[in-house]
Amino acid sequence: MPKIKFTAAKIKSIKPQEKAVEYFQEGRTPGTGAFCFRVTPSCNRSWYLFYRNGNGKLQRHRLGSYPEVS
Repeated sequence: MPKIKFTAAKIKSIKPQEKAVEYFQEGRTPGTGAFCFRVTPSCNRSWYLFYRNGNGKLQRHRLGSYPEVS
């Protein structure tokens, strides 16, 4: 779970890997309303929000694809 500073240049420079990789906002952790940028091997790029539901279970909500949502 790499942590990066989300900038336009950094997001554009991320290359796909053999497995999907989730990049988290630097200084935040999942479960605290963390934003995540996910890149799949087929170069699909999407934004996600991690949060805890009322039962304390960690949830992931897809916000949209990059660059449509940025």
